[in-house]
Amino acid sequence: MQARRHAAIMFTDIVGYTFIMGSDEDRAFDMLRKNREIHQQFIKQFKGLLIKEMGDGMLISFDLASDAVRCAIDIQKKCKTQNIPLKIGIHEGEMTFAGSDVLGDTVNIASRLQEEGKEGCIMISGKVYSEIKNRTDLRTTYIEEKALKNVNESVKVYQVNCEEQSVESIDHKVSGSEQTEKKSIVVLPFVDISPNQDNEYFSDGLTEEIISDLSQIKNLRVISRTSANLFKGSKKSVSEIARELKVQYVLEGSVRKSGNNLRITAQLIDAPNDEHLWAEKYNGTLDAVFDIQEKVSRSIVDAMHLKISPKESEKIAEHPIDNVKAFELHHRARYEM
Repeated sequence: MQARRHAAIMFTDIVGYTFIMGSDEDRAFDMLRKNREIHQQFIKQFKGLLIKEMGDGMLISFDLASDAVRCAIDIQKKCKTQNIPLKIGIHEGEMTFAGSDVLGDTVNIASRLQEEGKEGCIMISGKVYSEIKNRTDLRTTYIEEKALKNVNESVKVYQVNCEEQSVESIDHKVSGSEQTEKKSIVVLPFVDISPNQDNEYFSDGLTEEIISDLSQIKNLRVISRTSANLFKGSKKSVSEIARELKVQYVLEGSVRKSGNNLRITAQLIDAPNDEHLWAEKYNGTLDAVFDIQEKVSRSIVDAMHLKISPKESEKIAEHPIDNVKAFELHHRARYEM
């Protein structure tokens, strides 16, 4: 039995929850509990309907777009006080209920908008903006018209202007001169060149772990995995990608996995100068994947002449998942999802 209805859809997600779970399970579960309590409080206040929980993500519907945006603002403000790094996307349109599933472009667009934002941000579509643009208490900024993954037509993207700073801004607040000097990098998805061509989950997992390593460095701006994945299989040049993402450095590489044997190549490029700063090939077995991952991260730090603290160095050396088989299964499951 299917039913259709028009609604404003809000999609929320905790940034980096998988990494948090891997490094500190107790903290991750406590964060998830607090996140649910905050959502339940404000969903009820703004007469929303919790449709579905998907791990650390939530899908909520509202009759009015303005209620969805106001609810999102209050959720973000409360989450920031609890150090919960949340991203939110909101779109309005038709959706189809099929049992416990919700289908349609409206849900997909809300999800994609959430991915476009940064920690602490609320991203809305042009449809939602048209409903709230005359509300003097809701301030927005136009970002761009964007082609979203698996969405046929481009979508106008706006950001809701919250009074509070984002979690990222609070945690990494620096002066104007320091901000200018901060180096930036995107880790492009490593290409799977395995003989059987069925190990893409592994190359994706390695990419994610390197991003997590580099994200530990305070003085380095690292593009999120979600944004980097938009260029997976792209024919654009490294310099074009760097310009779009406003980064100086680009890391790209490949993974060849055959049975228990690994060959990983990586190269770091200074995009504005079109200069290869560092390149390396690593041969080894699957058991050495954590060591290889750490070597790549440290080589990047050295090539970019980054100064890191002992604590940041320790973070890079940490392995959220110590068991190689568990590492494989974890990333295979994420890939299948």
